[in-house]
Amino acid sequence: MKILRAVPVLLALAASGCILTSGQFVVTYDLGTVNVTSPSAVVGVQVDLNEEADYNEHKEDIQALADEALLGYVKNNKAEALQVQIWLTPGLTAYTTDAEVRANGVLSWGPLALGPQEQLRVDWDLSASLLTPEGKKLLEQEVKGDGTLTVYIVGAAGDYSLTVTSGQLLTIIDGGV
Repeated sequence: MKILRAVPVLLALAASGCILTSGQFVVTYDLGTVNVTSPSAVVGVQVDLNEEADYNEHKEDIQALADEALLGYVKNNKAEALQVQIWLTPGLTAYTTDAEVRANGVLSWGPLALGPQEQLRVDWDLSASLLTPEGKKLLEQEVKGDGTLTVYIVGAAGDYSLTVTSGQLLTIIDGGV
């Protein structure tokens, strides 16, 4: 019965030219393989969402981020345990040391504990548990802004070497007009 009461309202909105549309869309950005051989040889992955068709198509309608994840395989290449962190910087940056990243970025995911020579698959649930509030805020700011940011994978401390393979940044975006 409630549905029948809503029909006249929806018909009136449609007749007046007011169409309600909303939904979610997923933007996937391939991070590829990242090799970090030491704290002084950090590699940033520059993310330009403007290169993604779905992002460009819905860019003007973005309301919020519903969810986000960093997925892939992370491997500790050393014989000592390692705490892995993901840092984001706004815009397209090219820092080469973890000190530069820490001074200019935001800790966004982590830490993720890896044993000696351990490789771990980071899935959606694990990624969600590692996301920091500051990282979520920066990611949403950049997605709603110019769509550019840089992802850095670093060790929490000490000398480290790590590899990320099949890396992906996924965002589920709420959109509507």
